[in-house]
Amino acid sequence: MNGYSNRYRFSVVLLVLAALTLAVVTRLFYLKLYDSEFLNEQGDRRTVRHMSIPVTRGLITDRNGSPLAVSTEVSTIWCNPKEMRPEDLARIPDLAKALGRPVAELDTYIRSHPKKGFLYLARGLSPIEGEDIMALGIKGIHQTKEYKRYYPSSDLTAQLIGLVNVDGEGQEGIELGYNDWLSGRNGVREVLINPRGSIVENVRVVKQPKPSQDIALSIDLRLQFLAYHALQKAVEKFGALSGSAVLVNPKTGQILAMANFPSYNPNNRATINPSFMRNRALTDVFEPGSVIKPFSMSAALASGKFNENTQVSVAPGWFVIDGHTIRDVAKRNVLTMTEVLINSSNIGMSKVALEIGPRPIVEQLARAGFGSPLSLGFPGENAGSLPNHVKWSKIATASMSYGYSLAVNTAELAQAYTIFANDGMLAPLSLLRDNIQPQVQAMDPQIAHRVRMMLKQVVEDPSGVARARVPGYQVAGKSGTARRSGGGGYKENTYRSMFVGMAPASDPQLVLAVMMDSPTKVGYYGGLVSAPVFSEIMAGALRSLAIPPDNLKPTQTVQEETKEDKAHT
Repeated sequence: MNGYSNRYRFSVVLLVLAALTLAVVTRLFYLKLYDSEFLNEQGDRRTVRHMSIPVTRGLITDRNGSPLAVSTEVSTIWCNPKEMRPEDLARIPDLAKALGRPVAELDTYIRSHPKKGFLYLARGLSPIEGEDIMALGIKGIHQTKEYKRYYPSSDLTAQLIGLVNVDGEGQEGIELGYNDWLSGRNGVREVLINPRGSIVENVRVVKQPKPSQDIALSIDLRLQFLAYHALQKAVEKFGALSGSAVLVNPKTGQILAMANFPSYNPNNRATINPSFMRNRALTDVFEPGSVIKPFSMSAALASGKFNENTQVSVAPGWFVIDGHTIRDVAKRNVLTMTEVLINSSNIGMSKVALEIGPRPIVEQLARAGFGSPLSLGFPGENAGSLPNHVKWSKIATASMSYGYSLAVNTAELAQAYTIFANDGMLAPLSLLRDNIQPQVQAMDPQIAHRVRMMLKQVVEDPSGVARARVPGYQVAGKSGTARRSGGGGYKENTYRSMFVGMAPASDPQLVLAVMMDSPTKVGYYGGLVSAPVFSEIMAGALRSLAIPPDNLKPTQTVQEETKEDKAHT
């Protein structure tokens, strides 16, 4: 009896299990044939994906908050060929029309990757364009929101700000140098999505995003505008290859303008000339010529062997050292030390340098920052170099004293001249508004002040660099002209022209360095080519910043003759 009862219960259990299995199979069969949408929906809801939580790239502004680089939302269209049915593939002509792409090209592109899960179709579309494409309702076509970089100041700041690639990563300039700050780090979230790419449910945040940081530069866009257009006008007038200008606040070391011409429009990449992309004010090094003489002069004054009125014989206008002939453009017999700077005498400077020796000069140049990298964090900067001889020849000593055998960039010249503006304190340069570096004592204060007064005479003397003057302000500065090297030697009749100075000379608030590369029209001397650019930029900057004038007395009109400009090399 018990055996029969057990067999009965076992049979009942089997029948129940069979009935349940039949019910499940029947339900699945029904859903598959008559209610497949339910299964699809449930399957869709169980598709787990990890998706990026994008972080908007940081804003770059000038010191006053004017935008220099911003990110705007754009649409990226992509497709998953594995999701596309025959009827979807048949609509490729509609898709191609909406994307503005040839039908045959797009059709081949999609059909040749049937097993791919992701293919870019278009990037950087406006949100409206993206929505119009998604409105076509083609299965397998998806939209992702991204961000495109836009540069409101265009060519004015192109080499300084740089640009990003299509993925929003910095490639040049500030965009590259501060890429970690600007880009932040995308987060990751876990979501449930359907095959159409629509999010069904946000599950959890797997990785928290790291916010990007905005950057406020020390640049003043108004002054950048002045510097850029003054360079543009001068490059075209003098037929130069290029021009660079760096305007600095000597009290803080902050760069208020760093301009280069020619430039490019980073918003129109199809027209970019790669040779215009580098920031020449930082990447191009050159022999500076006579703008180095004030540092050699300061070493001479510091030696105690010379003062401003010490006389130096420069007759008969040429001087032979180690078989090399040094010549002066201005023919004089005797010059004071101040007149050596006013007349830019290579002979006078050479004789002074030979008297004090090379070591005091090269040490002063090193304290002025030459040969060392700037503290800007700018990619591609070339720090230049100082001569380093175990045994110095007389010609090596002489040539260094008037600006040959060493290499500098335009920004280094601006930084070095802050020493004269600050009575001996070097103000390290900065490109960030809120990052002021501590100043360094680089020269005896009295020596620096004395040299600044000598540089004031270089501009204000009747035979001085008249084209550098600024109405209403005292200006101190020095012009320079140096032969351009290349191909293993100096190029014939090819020069770089420079002027570096400060204003107001009584209490300098601005230092400006201008370099013009290879002028071919009108002339090439620094006093003729670069000094007028200096005057135009400095005058505009002083007015824009409302810096009080220090020279309101009536001034006489100075006849500017070419022979006078030739004296200021």
